[in-house]
Amino acid sequence: MHRLLALFCLVPFASLAGQESDAAVADTTFLAAQRLVVEGRGQEGRAIIARELAAAPEGSPRFVEALYWRAALAATAADAERDYKRIIIEFPVSRRAESALVGLAQLELARGDRSQAMQHLERVVREHPTGPSRARASFWMARVHFDEGNFPRACARLEDSRRHTPSEAVEMRNQLEYYAQRCEGVDTTVVVRATPGEPTRAMPPRPGAVATSSAQRPPVPSPTRSAAYTVQIGAYGNRADADARHRQLSAQGHAPRVVKVGALWRVRIGRYPTRDAAAAAARALKAKKVDAFVTEAESP
Repeated sequence: MHRLLALFCLVPFASLAGQESDAAVADTTFLAAQRLVVEGRGQEGRAIIARELAAAPEGSPRFVEALYWRAALAATAADAERDYKRIIIEFPVSRRAESALVGLAQLELARGDRSQAMQHLERVVREHPTGPSRARASFWMARVHFDEGNFPRACARLEDSRRHTPSEAVEMRNQLEYYAQRCEGVDTTVVVRATPGEPTRAMPPRPGAVATSSAQRPPVPSPTRSAAYTVQIGAYGNRADADARHRQLSAQGHAPRVVKVGALWRVRIGRYPTRDAAAAAARALKAKKVDAFVTEAESP
């Protein structure tokens, strides 16, 4: 994500260097808090965030960063929503504003409000068209359109996400490829206005795609046949800690899910047709300091 350079442009070089150093220390602190939550020690992790928030001058970049992490690691959806909204309303030009919008959208999706979720995601694309969250917002918009059976819009959003996803984001690209299976044969040459404020344009067909009417749309591939493996991030004895980890991973640009298998709530990412594909995704996550291992996927 970009830095708030505008806030620092009038600061002398020596003072700026000190602020950069403080930011690095704060980042290490937030990562330590995240690690505690991941390990099931949520109360300790959130206490670290509370101390950082209390020590930071209100409105400063450190304050907003702490507020964001308090939302990402919150014990309840209500607590996360409160802080995400505060960031969006009080600090709309901060580097965390677009991530907060995506976080709010995911909370809305979790409670089944697709319309409100889409409004938040559309704001990301409209207000932060070149921001780092654009690809993730388009990905979630595609998933909503898929759920609603609107395949042309879903595939257009998926293509937008692919265009804005960097090549090194291996795990995200694997997710996109998985969902792209649904776009084979879908006519993406139709004119689509994907979000308010975007220019109307004709989406080019994917290589090898055949234009078809909606009545000829191919069936969605069965996840049970095409996705035998998944990547597991953690297992928790209570849903609150699993949800907190889910929000934190989502804020980082991943597409996690929480499932209950046996007595534990498990946080997982992706569905892959082969163990090798899942292993590649796990390696990409580990390179980003996210513990992950391959396991068999649960039934959808």
